[in-house]
Amino acid sequence: MNASSELRVVTAQESDASELAKVKTGYAEQNVAERFRWLKQKEEGAWLLLKNKKECIGWCVVVWSGKPTHPECPDIQDLFIKPEHRNQGYGTHLLHEAERLARERDYTQIGLAVNPDENRPALRLYKRLGYHHDGGEKYLDGVYGEYEDWVIDLKKDLIPASDA
Repeated sequence: MNASSELRVVTAQESDASELAKVKTGYAEQNVAERFRWLKQKEEGAWLLLKNKKECIGWCVVVWSGKPTHPECPDIQDLFIKPEHRNQGYGTHLLHEAERLARERDYTQIGLAVNPDENRPALRLYKRLGYHHDGGEKYLDGVYGEYEDWVIDLKKDLIPASDA
């Protein structure tokens, strides 16, 4: 990872829509606007944007109120890093920041979902960072066009900031 002091994670704003859309292939500003509307309805979430200098490198959404399968802990959703920046530690940096924010809110666990069959690189990353399968069955997380996204839930115990 570029150790630049310019690397930072900020809370995304609607004015960042064009930059957010550039991170995920096939994502448009309309998708970003819909996601912001959804996130506002949740009332308990943050869209984290990873920037290096002025360039948006990646993002993820954290829903503090969890999800139906695990409402007890925050849920990291849709972690994306631009393809040209993958495998350089940026995803790890972004996950660590989401975990830090969860610890600040006194959560002891954090979770996410991943497609274990079609997103093996992400599954390897999450396991390497201490996430483990909760033991539940695969479930349909969403249908995107003709694509069905079957996922498993992963969770991680968070060490309190005072113990880290």
